[in-house]
Amino acid sequence: MRRTYGTENLLTAIGQALEYGSVEYAGIVNVLQQLRSDSTPSYNSNWLSEKYPELAAKSCRTEYDLSRYANVHKGGQYVMNTVPQLLDALKMRGALSCYDQLRQSIQDREQLLIRVLETEVQYRRERAMKRRLSQAKFPVDKEWVELDRSLNPSIDFDSIEKLFGGEFVRQRRNVCFIGSQGTGKTHSLIALGRELCRKGHTVRFYTACELVNVLEKAKRDVMLTTVMQALLKPKLFIIDELGCVPFSDNGARLLFDVCASRYERGSTAVSTNLSLDKWVEVFGSVELTAALVDRFCHRAEMFAFKGESVRVFQAAASKKSG
Repeated sequence: MRRTYGTENLLTAIGQALEYGSVEYAGIVNVLQQLRSDSTPSYNSNWLSEKYPELAAKSCRTEYDLSRYANVHKGGQYVMNTVPQLLDALKMRGALSCYDQLRQSIQDREQLLIRVLETEVQYRRERAMKRRLSQAKFPVDKEWVELDRSLNPSIDFDSIEKLFGGEFVRQRRNVCFIGSQGTGKTHSLIALGRELCRKGHTVRFYTACELVNVLEKAKRDVMLTTVMQALLKPKLFIIDELGCVPFSDNGARLLFDVCASRYERGSTAVSTNLSLDKWVEVFGSVELTAALVDRFCHRAEMFAFKGESVRVFQAAASKKSG
């Protein structure tokens, strides 16, 4: 084969065959024959699907995907003379997925272009939103509509709902939910974070204990600078359950460094069961606590979660129904 077709063409043909997961003799010869031609030959797009049905079913989205196997110039360069080929080269997956269907239903070229591009924009927005939700690392999926406001009517849910517009994030202001356990603080933080992800903001969720563990490990591994830089990137940084567990002196200092570094550079949202004057129980040092509270509260909106535990309500209701 090398003597007949030349080393360069043989290597090109093998590369094309490997791209589709097969190096069978017939497939390589088919590509070699077309590489020898000065012009792109007519090509039966059913050849590959008939020869390799499992391959066609696995990786080929359109007829274009079958024909591109042999539609090559000398040197192995693809002939990109169709819209699907160009969309694929530009990695416009959303547009490529809808082009064949839209082309059949829309005759006007400008309208077709508009619809194809609109589909691509929507596709990229949805992918970006899913990526933000995944990177936020929420422990569970909680939505605002799932929160039963009637269980604790003294909580100012209307004011909290205004946060969902994201204006406090654009202004780099902080948020603090203070109240007893089970009143909906974590639910509200997760719902707020998920909605802001949908609106285009980056979010990262940690429990206070988890965050301190991450920081202490990073310090031991001499990775603290890298981790701290990553914690500065999210537009909204959420620290849940502050006050549930006291920290070591080292952990308290590291947590202070995170909050101090984000001061006026990004929004931080905290939920806690302790009033601000009791944060010293968590951080230990009076001076450190005073400095942290001063920075955090300078540009913060505070919300009191007063009432009974929702979990207690639900347990009582379940017992009665049982």
